[in-house]
Amino acid sequence: MKKPYFPKDKAVIARAPARSNPAVTGYRSAPFWSLNDKLDPAELTRQLDLIKQGGLGGQFMHSREGLITPYLSAEWMKCISKIVRHSKRTGLEAHLYDEDRWPSGFAGGKATKNHADRMKAVRCTKKHGKWQFEKITLPPQKWYNNTSYPDVFKKSPVNKFIRSTYDAYKNRFGREFGKTVPSIFTDELQYMLFPHIELMRGCKEYPVLPWTVNFEDVFNKKYGYNISINFTALLETVPGHEKIRYDYWRLCSELFLDTIVKTLYEWCDKNNIAFTGHFDNEDSLLSQLKATGGVMPLYEYMHMPGIDHLGRRTEKHLLTIKQCSSVAHQLGKKRVISEIFGGGGQDLSFADRKRLGDWDTVLGINFFCPHLWLYSMRGCRKRDWPPTLSYQQPWWKFNKPLEDYFARMNYAMTRGKFQPDMLILHPLESAWMLYNPDLTKNAAVIELNDKLNTICRAILGNHYDFDFGDESLLAKYGRVKQPKKGNSQSHFSVGTMDYPLVLLPPMITIRKTTLSLLEEFINSGGKVIAVERLPNLVEGERNTAKLKVLNQIEILSLKNIIRSIEKTIPREISITDPKGREIPEILCQKRQLEGGKRSYFMANTSPQKTFSADISMNGSKATRLAFHPAGSHLLALDKNGRLEKHALHSAKKHCIGLLPGNWKLKHVDDNSLTIDTCCYSIGNTHNWSQPTLAIALQKQLEKTGKKVNVTLRFDFKTDFQNRPDDLFLVLEQPEIFKIRVNGTEIPYRYAGWWLDKSFRKTDISDHIKLKGKNTVELSCRFIPPKKPKTLIYTKDGVELESIYITGGFEVRGTIKKTTGGYTGKDFVLTNRRNISNPGNLIANGCPFFAGSAAFKQEFEFSNRPKRGNVFIRFDNFQATVAKIRLNNKEAGLIYLPPYELEVTKLLKSGKNLIEIELTNTLRNLLGPHHYKEVSPAMVSPKCFIQTGARPDTSYTFVPLGLGKIELICR
Repeated sequence: MKKPYFPKDKAVIARAPARSNPAVTGYRSAPFWSLNDKLDPAELTRQLDLIKQGGLGGQFMHSREGLITPYLSAEWMKCISKIVRHSKRTGLEAHLYDEDRWPSGFAGGKATKNHADRMKAVRCTKKHGKWQFEKITLPPQKWYNNTSYPDVFKKSPVNKFIRSTYDAYKNRFGREFGKTVPSIFTDELQYMLFPHIELMRGCKEYPVLPWTVNFEDVFNKKYGYNISINFTALLETVPGHEKIRYDYWRLCSELFLDTIVKTLYEWCDKNNIAFTGHFDNEDSLLSQLKATGGVMPLYEYMHMPGIDHLGRRTEKHLLTIKQCSSVAHQLGKKRVISEIFGGGGQDLSFADRKRLGDWDTVLGINFFCPHLWLYSMRGCRKRDWPPTLSYQQPWWKFNKPLEDYFARMNYAMTRGKFQPDMLILHPLESAWMLYNPDLTKNAAVIELNDKLNTICRAILGNHYDFDFGDESLLAKYGRVKQPKKGNSQSHFSVGTMDYPLVLLPPMITIRKTTLSLLEEFINSGGKVIAVERLPNLVEGERNTAKLKVLNQIEILSLKNIIRSIEKTIPREISITDPKGREIPEILCQKRQLEGGKRSYFMANTSPQKTFSADISMNGSKATRLAFHPAGSHLLALDKNGRLEKHALHSAKKHCIGLLPGNWKLKHVDDNSLTIDTCCYSIGNTHNWSQPTLAIALQKQLEKTGKKVNVTLRFDFKTDFQNRPDDLFLVLEQPEIFKIRVNGTEIPYRYAGWWLDKSFRKTDISDHIKLKGKNTVELSCRFIPPKKPKTLIYTKDGVELESIYITGGFEVRGTIKKTTGGYTGKDFVLTNRRNISNPGNLIANGCPFFAGSAAFKQEFEFSNRPKRGNVFIRFDNFQATVAKIRLNNKEAGLIYLPPYELEVTKLLKSGKNLIEIELTNTLRNLLGPHHYKEVSPAMVSPKCFIQTGARPDTSYTFVPLGLGKIELICR
């Protein structure tokens, strides 16, 4: 490849691109675009324009479950060509994705049709106290379209994967590689698919080992002994087991790297397209060992290395990000990508997104791939690891400002060079010594991982920073920089990075090459410290002579790490509370800029806490800054160490008025009722079932694989004084159904789409009862939506789903407060009233509502302060975005803590008119409604069916309402 993926821009941080500057495109987020239905060129270009309008810089073209257009077919390529051409015209980047769903490597089944090319393993069973070992091949699986995952230790399936996917894209779009098509994303590459192995072996008690046909020969040639007769050492503590485990797992990791990762990288390098993506199970020592043998060596062979940050949690992703960004720093890779937000749930707020994005940024990410823009929400697609981060969300019209922020931060965090304080040796190879394929026996690996996390968190929380050092990369790129004249400090260097301090976490084994580097570093005056213990093995073997050099290293307890670091490295930045204690929730990344300047990005990673922090650089006088939840600051020092101009806000405030509760409804989008439960009859009978979730019925019918006639009956109640004239039934495949409303067959007449183009409306106003129970019956010929034994969807397939009633009504029911939100049941549609006190819209007729509602009121203001500015502030913000108008002028948006907006210039003495438009998410409409938690930290497709269901039939909702609003002066 001619150059790494890095947008051309010579501006320094002081001239960060403006919001409208097209040069910022390469720093903007590029979401996974889930191509998941029958693709239509006109709809593709419409959505590309929406991507552009929403502040995104491009998209990764990602085949996902639900795709009907045949993957890699001529029709598929025609659609991708349309995307590439329109992206080029509109200034978007059209990134490729290399697989049908995930994990990468099987090419939708094209690369693994041959049984010999499928993944191999050794199944380990114990009978009568003796281990037995069986060489097996992964059988066909539905997920792999009736084929299997490839044997990634073997060149044949890898070459087939390249020919069917990479070469196919090159033949069509090679001229745009490195330009409109800057990268190709590989997803979750791995050598062992544990969940699928479990299906193969029938139960979880059987351990498995990675394998390939010639593994034994390669192992014997490399190490000089037979691994097959030593399998027991991988499962039991026997004499010499450490060396055997070390050799086995090292070979697995090297074969994986050489056979598939390096091969794909070299293809991309040759063809001028950036190889990017992430590997499976990067999060812990245990998980990555099972999947890849260790991820850090793999990042050398990615132009833009990346990670996957699923869900709303941050702490489990510390190692994930630091492993990746460390290699990027050391090997000069300018961009580091994060697949982010997947599984966060439909109610993932702007504040959640900023907090998660800032966490990734402060640890070294500078390019976001949001998960997931949905081409279609039809059928199962709406439950594909939400949130839906696309036009279907009610808040989409307000998305651009947050994306502008991410773009500017990505730009800023690619200026200059990261400045760490130390190198931490990565103990992955020690995990090889402890790992047992019997997954119930890995407490020692988990403990090693937990201690590493504790060390890292302590260092970051005390506002020092570090890179990890992988021992295989140290062997290639490590060296010792001797002190220069006039400087007594030697440095341990890895690639382009220099470290004044090396820290050894608890380790069992260490490489000879690492020992040699440490000896040279210590002898040149370098500082090395160890935590709790020193390694006692060299590459899995006892070697007292080689380990003598470590005797000079100071061994510390966990609680004394920071004290020792402070003695060695002068503290550059301190972020303390009013009592002078470092605030661990606020993390900081330091960068050296051109012209001797330095930048400091500081982020509050707490979702609840607000801090008043004193910021001091190099012992200078402290500057006090407020850090609200999801709050951050980017500061810069000039070459003389002075703080450059920065807008500092006083944390002191006082309330100067409360807005009364007499609001008037100005506008509200159509209300909605989700009906997800039905009774059904199979065939032409009228033997009705018990109430069943429609999606559970879908799974049941799919399992039979038969075509059958089916009728679904959905019930709902009304209690109208006057029948609304805008009642609509919303269906996802209306053309396939015979529709009856209260016993009357009605023709489907298209009345527009709602939220998603597959959510189609038909007017049923004339057929709804004023009071009582209403029924909607849908009859159709059920046709399984997928080809047998595959996840290949067909154009005539049927997906039975919830139905929706929309229109100008309220939904009343039994609403109760619960942890994180509300529960509700016994819903009845009633006439809409003016909501005069919209503090709780869930209990005031809108539990399933997805949209915007605007309220207004007049209030008197006479308490204008002589000094300071006036802000409107939400005391308890219960929406995703609030748009504020004051005296008929736009005031701005509120979507981040502290949920306030300055209105000083718009506020006048006397009577004022304020209008507030609240917008929420798809969560209350689409669920998961019956899961035990209102807002799970991880929302998977399983959360929508009865896994972990609530003990009753109630629905759950997240809050929505105005709450208390005040005027404050600060």
